[in-house]
This record gives sequence, structure tokens and C-alpha cells, in this order.
Amino acid sequence: MKKLIHTFPVILFIAVLSCFLLTACGTSSETASAKNGAISIQNTTGYALKNTTITFNQESPVNVDALKTNDLASVDLPSDTFVTTVHISGEASNGQIFSNTFSGLITNQSILNIYLDDDMNINVSSNIDA
Repeated sequence: MKKLIHTFPVILFIAVLSCFLLTACGTSSETASAKNGAISIQNTTGYALKNTTITFNQESPVNVDALKTNDLASVDLPSDTFVTTVHISGEASNGQIFSNTFSGLITNQSILNIYLDDDMNINVSSNIDA
């Protein structure tokens, strides 16, 4: 019984320390992505999109997975700087190529919408205020 009383605080200390370390390690990466956020890309065309790339502040492009009709994808914003320009380009399954550049303060509330216009051409719009 005496050994059990002495080992209980040690076991409790190890359990609390383990929980703390697991929580700290888990939230460090989550906090980084939550702080920076992500931009949303919505495909409202009737076509699948492929070879879609996003470029923030004219730096290295980020590839986006293929987007089916009515898909919504997220691309993480860079963590080291404010994003003031975003360029999107890609190709639809019908062969049409789309591309557009937007300027303003890009945040995790920003959405790029790929859509068909009245002439059935693929265009890109955004809620980014210039």
C-alpha cells in the first residue's frame, strides 16, 4: 500500500505531462493554419477542372487538386506575409482555359468562383475588394 501511495503522484504527473505535450503539439500546427487561414475556390461550372494553380503575390504557384462540378477547395494562405494579389489559372474538361488575377487584401474570407457566363465561357469572379 505504501508503494502504491508513492507511485500514484508519479503516474498522475506523467499522465498530466503527456496530455499537455499532446495538446501543445497538436495545436501548434492548427494555430498556424488558423492564423493564416485559407482561400476558397468554388467550381460552379458544369465541367471538371484540372491543372488549376493559385499564385499568391506573384510567387511560387500552388497546385489545386482536380475540382469536380460544385466542388469547393481550400488553399492555405502563406504564413510569412500579407497576401495582396492572387492569380488563378487552369483548364476545364471541355478544353477551355481560364485565368484571372485579383488584387486587394486576400483573407480566409476570400472566395474565387469559377463559373460559366451567358455565352458558356468559363470565367473567374471573386469577393476580393480592390
